[in-house]
Amino acid sequence: MHGDTTSVSSGGWQGGLPPSVATTRSASALPRNWGAVRQRLQQFQSDVTNSNVMNHAQKKGAFYVGRGSPWGNPYRVGSDFSRDEAVAMFLHDLMTMPADKRVAWLMPIAAALRDGKTLRCFCAPRLCHAMVLAGWVRGHQEFSEFWKRASHNVR
Repeated sequence: MHGDTTSVSSGGWQGGLPPSVATTRSASALPRNWGAVRQRLQQFQSDVTNSNVMNHAQKKGAFYVGRGSPWGNPYRVGSDFSRDEAVAMFLHDLMTMPADKRVAWLMPIAAALRDGKTLRCFCAPRLCHAMVLAGWVRGHQEFSEFWKRASHNVR
């Protein structure tokens, strides 16, 4: 999964995900190992909260990553893509983003999770791109030093 080095044209990338290579529905939108990836992503469900069921105080304790935020999934579930396709393409874009930009883009999410916040989106508890975000910052080697430092600076 981490060895994918396919590049994407970043064009006028100013933050958020760069344009995807796969912008239309196709049978190849899901990787062969998608079942295992999907199962792994669902392990991060506790890091994600549904915006529709939160009161104002709860929303303050959560970090919004839905559409309209820099971390929103550009792939809409419905007539354009299945939920699995939308999340898989979001993951693909994240994997192919240049590492330095990816780390900088994800750092606010890592800080929010470190501070005990959940990620807030409208999809949860269904499979959601927010699970991709949580899984990446909690489990990818790019953030191992961040978590090591965070464990030494526990409040």
